[in-house]
Amino acid sequence: MDDLDFSGKTIALYGLGDQVGYPEWFLDALGYLYHKLNGQGAKIVGFWPADGYEFEQSKALLEDSQLFVGLALDEETEFDKSAERIATWCRQIRSEFGLD
Repeated sequence: MDDLDFSGKTIALYGLGDQVGYPEWFLDALGYLYHKLNGQGAKIVGFWPADGYEFEQSKALLEDSQLFVGLALDEETEFDKSAERIATWCRQIRSEFGLD
């Protein structure tokens, strides 16, 4: 990925993690991907509120710790919330991509 230029590209990210089984690393890979893409010029959309999740720390949080860098899904602990989260996030990013 180091040689790819994402300038002018708009990207929405999502991640799948287990906030109970891995509370100290919840969605860290999503955070690593965000920083890599952001550093290579991508415009990232689709930030997602961290409210309602229970974990110790995550590299997928923005500096204010209020938002994840993308949609946060947990099919292990909160599988019953995934469908609604996905639907809500899809409406959000449609707007952010200017598709409404």
